[in-house]
Amino acid sequence: MKIAVNYSNEAKQLVKDSVIDIDMFKCPDFSKEIIQQAREQNLVIFILI
Repeated sequence: MKIAVNYSNEAKQLVKDSVIDIDMFKCPDFSKEIIQQAREQNLVIFILI
């Protein structure tokens, strides 16, 4: 099973600090900036349309 969470700066920091372990971020498709920030974490991105 894969674990996904909505992308946020807080979630990004928790992943970076190894507080949470997820497989992917969920991102809205209307924000290219959010998608790019999530990609910087080297996680698979699930884009919500």
